[in-house]
Amino acid sequence: MDLGENYDVVRCEVPEDRLYKVYTFNSVRKSMSSVVHLPNRGYQLYTKGASEIVLQKYAFVLLLSALKEF
Repeated sequence: MDLGENYDVVRCEVPEDRLYKVYTFNSVRKSMSSVVHLPNRGYQLYTKGASEIVLQKYAFVLLLSALKEF
């Protein structure tokens, strides 16, 4: 599934020193996640992993352009 976002753009906008918490890859979770603190807006979670595992954990994905429900 193409969610229409570009990883390289996000990576440039969020350097490692802005990461609030990093959950490293785990073979049980089959994913890794990073939490970014957004000043005056809370936190944002980025997750990378096996799509069949990651997508089971979420009810929707919020994109800049739209809300995609599963």
